[in-house]
Amino acid sequence: MKLKLMILDKNIITGESNQNDSWERVSNKLEEEYKELQEAITEGDRHHISEEAFDVAQVLVRIFVLLGKEKYDLLQLNRRHNKKLVNRGWKESKFINIFIK
Repeated sequence: MKLKLMILDKNIITGESNQNDSWERVSNKLEEEYKELQEAITEGDRHHISEEAFDVAQVLVRIFVLLGKEKYDLLQLNRRHNKKLVNRGWKESKFINIFIK
């Protein structure tokens, strides 16, 4: 299985651009999408849940892009995160690989 999440550039309909993203905009969008995901889970509609879960994932991509723009090493941050999980007793069942092209 190969999933593709886009690193967004410009919206040709609304004129929005992620090139000038900010932590405030991302925070607001994350809150909006999180609430929509919570509503979908409450409804129990699996199709709606999947749509909103991908919307939350898309906001996470925006966060990773912002961190990269601020020169954070995403690989190092990812390793630290995984180490934290292992130190808390978690074992992996599989990995999701993310490649940026």
